[in-house]
Amino acid sequence: MFFFNKLLLPLKKARIFSKKSAGFTLIEILVAITVLSICLVVIMELFAGGLKNGMLTGKYTSAVFHARAIMEEFLLSSELTPGDHAGDFEDGFTWNVQVYPVESEDSNMLAPLTMLQVSVDVSWKDGEKKRHVRLNTLQMVNEMSDTQIDEQVLELYRREGL
Repeated sequence: MFFFNKLLLPLKKARIFSKKSAGFTLIEILVAITVLSICLVVIMELFAGGLKNGMLTGKYTSAVFHARAIMEEFLLSSELTPGDHAGDFEDGFTWNVQVYPVESEDSNMLAPLTMLQVSVDVSWKDGEKKRHVRLNTLQMVNEMSDTQIDEQVLELYRREGL
């Protein structure tokens, strides 16, 4: 009890805060609300930007899938002919395929093979901007039938003495 009366009672009697500073002033509350509202606006803008980027990424992914499908369709066709081909998909994407021969440095080839460059361009409209994805590949095409190649191989063997 002595301890309580001597040490703690004077601390209890002395007030740390005066009665005037019992709460926040109006200016402090207004400044806090202003800072909070600015922070919320910035956070909302970040979320909106993230959603926009997510939607754009989805469009690019769809465009790549469309381009791969068109590329496979052309590469698996029985005859790959040089030229331009175009079309569109039902979901707003358009495609353009360019097939053209590439000059080869090696002219001493046994069979006349032609290297073709296949370029698939898939595009779509994103607001005011036109966006696109392009895939390129090379494809070797044989211009001779199998019997003509066999005849050339036999002729080469005869010349070489094999």
